[in-house]
Amino acid sequence: MTMPYERTSAVLQTRKFLNELAYSQSTNIPQEIASEAHRLLRHYPNDADMKLTSLAIAEIWQMPTP
Repeated sequence: MTMPYERTSAVLQTRKFLNELAYSQSTNIPQEIASEAHRLLRHYPNDADMKLTSLAIAEIWQMPTP
């Protein structure tokens, strides 16, 4: 069973990965991959979305403590 902090961590790590793909200066990442990552990020939850959701539905999401 996935715990709320594990689920949240996976979403945050995935957003970081998509950002790296979308905004990488590396020429090793094909443009179609970077473009797709950028497109997906437009609809991906940001920190504010995650914080609000974790407050509203704590049994599903749990933001990491600083």
